[in-house]
Amino acid sequence: MNWTKLKRIAAPTIPVLTVDDVKRHLNIAHSDEDTLIEVLIDVAAEAIDGPNGIGLALLPQQWRLSLDRLDSVITLPLHPVQSVQSVTVYPDGWTSGIIIEPDSYHLDTDQRPARIIFDTKVAGWNAPVKIEFTAGYLTPDDVPADLKHVIRLLVGHYYMHREATSEAAIKEIPMAVASILQRHAGF
Repeated sequence: MNWTKLKRIAAPTIPVLTVDDVKRHLNIAHSDEDTLIEVLIDVAAEAIDGPNGIGLALLPQQWRLSLDRLDSVITLPLHPVQSVQSVTVYPDGWTSGIIIEPDSYHLDTDQRPARIIFDTKVAGWNAPVKIEFTAGYLTPDDVPADLKHVIRLLVGHYYMHREATSEAAIKEIPMAVASILQRHAGF
């Protein structure tokens, strides 16, 4: 997937994990570094979330996919897709687009990745198209437990290793972060 064709237009409004949840994992009882932990939760989530992560949307967020043409089937590059807000075609020289009516396409979320299947009467426009859609698990409770654990592990790593370099030999935990992310990125 050419990720440059994808732009986030609305970020999630809530975090995947709370500071208290991560503090329990790290065995931290004080609140001196709550702000740092909150930032580290965001940083760890970004390692998973969206095109800069593994192509997964953790919580509801809106995206715009820009393509060169309207094919009969378009694959949406993030998972899980909740809905399509609009499909707009921009014929040559037009500054405003033609909105494709929702009854002219079907969102197939049974597939991974999700696909939009267009009726033959609208498919085949050889003009730029912009698709706005919402992807992400509906609530933090819906995010798979292993992905939440990856965030906890990454926050723990970032918390303990705050500098860009270290004299300590850092070793990867077998069957941890990479293994879990690989299972979810494989679509």
